[in-house]
Formats: sequence, C-alpha cells, structure tokens
Amino acid sequence: MFMPNDVYQWDTQRIRILWSNPQVIYWINIDDERALPQVTLKSQFEHLLARADLKVINDPYVNISMSAPKAGSKSEEVQQKAWIAIKDMVKSEPGIYERKARGLLMCKIMEENKVTKQTLYRWLRKYWQFGMCANSLSGRYDLCGGRGKPKTFKGKRNGPIRTRNQGEGVPITDQVKSLFRVVIQKSYLNENKYDFDYAYNQLLIAYGAAFFKVVVA
Repeated sequence: MFMPNDVYQWDTQRIRILWSNPQVIYWINIDDERALPQVTLKSQFEHLLARADLKVINDPYVNISMSAPKAGSKSEEVQQKAWIAIKDMVKSEPGIYERKARGLLMCKIMEENKVTKQTLYRWLRKYWQFGMCANSLSGRYDLCGGRGKPKTFKGKRNGPIRTRNQGEGVPITDQVKSLFRVVIQKSYLNENKYDFDYAYNQLLIAYGAAFFKVVVA
C-alpha cells in the first residue's frame, strides 16, 4: 500500500506517491506546475483511504513514462541532459523531498552542470510528476491526448489473431500498461541489476499468470 509511483485522487487534486515509510508519505500534486513534494502522516492517508476520500486511480501520464523520445531527436538530447544532471540527486531519498536538504543538493548540481535553479526545479517536477523515470523528463504532452492518442479496448484485444501460438491475447488497458511500467522500472531498469528473463517472470507473477513445473525423469 502507498507504493512509489502510485497515483491517487485526493479531493480535487491528483497526487503521486514519491516515497514512504511506516511513519510518513511524501507525495506531489501531478497537475500543479509549481508543485513541490509534500509530507503527510501515513496514518492520515490510511484514514482518508478508509473513508474513500483518497482513491487510487490510473496514472494519467503512463504513456509518457513508457515512451522514449526518438533516437537522435532534440527531445532525446534534452532528456539526456536533464537525466545526467539529476539521476544521482533523485536517489537521495528522503532528503531530496525536504527543502533544506534539497537546497544543498541543488547548489552542488547547479555548479557542476551550469544550470539555473529554475531549470533544475523544472526537471525535478517533470521527473516526479510524470512517472519518476528518465522518460518523464521529455514531458511529451503529445502522448496524453489529441492526435496519436492511444485507443481504448474494453472487450477485445487489438492486433491480428494468433495463428501460430496457442492462447488468447488481452486488451492493453491502462492497468496493463501501468503494470508493465512498474515491473520494467523495478526489475529491469534498475541499473542492470536484473536481466530480461527475471523481469518477464516478475511480470507474469504480477499479472497472476500460472506457472507450470517441469518434471525431469
């Protein structure tokens, strides 16, 4: 419960969980262009959840975090520059979410990368609001709606019918996309700690797929 990257509706605002421990939860409003991390007692969040004043929702920016910019594009160049600057900084949890500690970290990064405080805050907000991964830094709003908006498949899957392999496909819903994103970030893009096969197995487990034991005679 209250895992990093979970998104909730809280009254009129949508929030993303940034970090939590048994005592407190750090979160950010994902729609406020001037938002900063906030801290709330975990017990308060549990109370709000029990009263249904806090409701888990689909991540509205999952298409951004799951879509890398085109190789060699200006968007990729901007993304890489931002990621190089903040990748170590954002790992300093929970200090990065506290104003004083964040200020000290920012001074070092601004000096090393020759960027302004405004630019650094813009990068941090993108990272926190759009999915807490490198792709979040592209801030590709075009993936959220309008032309190229993902199709919705409620009762059927998209794509051709299988002709070679057994089984049936499933619709790629927002829940499935979110599941892919979480597994990829935690089990594959974790500084190459795990290989692809491990990440794939974690996805199957998360999806509730059945595993079959192989018995060797």
